[in-house]
Amino acid sequence: MQAVARLLYDLLLYGLAVTLYGGGGYLAWRFVGVHLPPVVNVAVSAVLAVLGAIVAIGVLTLLLPRLKPGRHEFMKSSVFWSWVLRSLLRRALLLGPMKPLIFTSNVLRFLALRALGAKVAFDADCSSDVDILDPALFRAGRKSILGARTLISGHYVDAGKLVLGEIAVGEGTLLAVDVLVAPDVVIGDRCRILGRAGIGPGCRIADRVVLGAETTLEGGNHVLTGVSVPPGIFVRKRVATIDEAVAASLTDTEQRSARGVAGATGDDEDEVAGSRALP
Repeated sequence: MQAVARLLYDLLLYGLAVTLYGGGGYLAWRFVGVHLPPVVNVAVSAVLAVLGAIVAIGVLTLLLPRLKPGRHEFMKSSVFWSWVLRSLLRRALLLGPMKPLIFTSNVLRFLALRALGAKVAFDADCSSDVDILDPALFRAGRKSILGARTLISGHYVDAGKLVLGEIAVGEGTLLAVDVLVAPDVVIGDRCRILGRAGIGPGCRIADRVVLGAETTLEGGNHVLTGVSVPPGIFVRKRVATIDEAVAASLTDTEQRSARGVAGATGDDEDEVAGSRALP
């Protein structure tokens, strides 16, 4: 039965992609570019095909039930089936070479993400290889940046149930290369989440926070405004302070050095003392 379902999913995926792009390209070529020179006709038809596919995906997305954060039964919940169909639409629109093509263009990327249900500002930026697995659960503020190979997922599977959670990235916030963000995460304004950092489910990160490279926040952590977390630290849930997280991760010699860095203060907003509480 699973094999049949997988085969059906693949047929729907490729059939939808061919219909969106092939059908749209043919109609554009046939009715819009017929009086244009051949080379211009091909270029215009290709652009109109992409725009038509985005519009069609947007209409189909609007017809689906909204995704609701929480735990949902597999194969039984309307939210589950909406999630499956939205995943199908996202994969069809961004299939193969279409994703880097669309994500390279500021306008096409903005239109595609909005069509898929994301609430993103027009001047939010991201690399062409960013993966936003659940756009309908994602929002990004003005001048935010998603770096290369950042992965943002609004779902995971636990004990046979689909768990969904919204993800918000604030204004002017940077997510650098290879950052992983789990469901139900809020990141404030003007934060810097540096390379290969990981943020677990349910985390809340206030404004002007810096997470050092290869830092990991276990699910459920809250980071207060202006905290700077040293690189390479694993912050467990309910750790009282950054210093305690450092102490749990480093040797004695490294602890003294890290505390000197974490406790430093200055005029730069991003250099606020790292020993502030994580409730």
